[in-house]
Amino acid sequence: MTKELQQIAAHRKLRLVVDTNLFISSLLSPRGSERALIEACFAGKFELLYCEHLLQEIEDVISREKFRKRFTVEEGLSLIDAIVLVGTEVPDREEQKLPRICDDPDDNFLFALYEDGNGDLLVSGDKEVLKAAASALWITSADGKMAATLLENRKAWGSELLRGDSESGWEAIEAAGNRAIFNAVNFLFEVIEGIKSKKFDRELLDQAVVPGTATAWLDDFESAQSLLTNRAFGTHPIIISPEIVAIKLVPDLGDSYVALRPTAPIENAVFLTLERCPDLLDNKGNDALGLDGWRAHSIGPRFLQPNEVRPPTDAVRKKAVQSLRGSRN
Repeated sequence: MTKELQQIAAHRKLRLVVDTNLFISSLLSPRGSERALIEACFAGKFELLYCEHLLQEIEDVISREKFRKRFTVEEGLSLIDAIVLVGTEVPDREEQKLPRICDDPDDNFLFALYEDGNGDLLVSGDKEVLKAAASALWITSADGKMAATLLENRKAWGSELLRGDSESGWEAIEAAGNRAIFNAVNFLFEVIEGIKSKKFDRELLDQAVVPGTATAWLDDFESAQSLLTNRAFGTHPIIISPEIVAIKLVPDLGDSYVALRPTAPIENAVFLTLERCPDLLDNKGNDALGLDGWRAHSIGPRFLQPNEVRPPTDAVRKKAVQSLRGSRN
């Protein structure tokens, strides 16, 4: 474990919900990352949450004849005994009260176990479970290899983060339906970098920001550029209102990380506030840039509130929208 995660463990063990497929993988691959994670749970490094439904599912799987050449039923039952011995039992939720998150209803009990047990991390090798977890903003999930980085002796970034990968991050963004928001973030990054390198004219910034805010961006361009340089973004937007969100921008250390909690503290973070601008959509509701109306509003140590944003009826904003439409014709 890293020093930072050891400090967390000294205060409270991380609570893990582990899917059946991880337990089976630990039996099939004694030297795999899944086995290392399970053994760490059994050693008391994490608090393992379980319910009767999970135990029954494991028992059903280990009894399948196709596994007899890989492990015995007795080895499987010993695994269940170990789960009960060291884990924390959470009562099963009634079926009609299970969350409807997964396409496969048989997996919904995992999310109830996570919620009722106040879980920190849901670990699964099932892509559909991970996709469903990514669409639910209150769940933090990882596959076995990603979760196993909790055991690696390397410097962590922040106090409640584990190493991930960018592909999983974009899958989480896609699953949550937030692609347009993050495309708008990327577009802003590209425009700022292009202006800095003199590849783009400064006027292009009008296309990347909320109508009427380009002047403020250009007046403080050096500061905005500095705040955006060497930054990466979190995959979960902070929802301020239906048409205003904020993205936490953190120091880019060249790796992808997963926050175990939405409020995981990260030093030197800033916030990029974005607004969805219906006044930039055409009569059919289409955005000429394919960003669904999302544009950057401002960047700073805090995100804005709705009363700090100019409404579409504002005269300055209306003039900026007319100018943008004129430049495209």
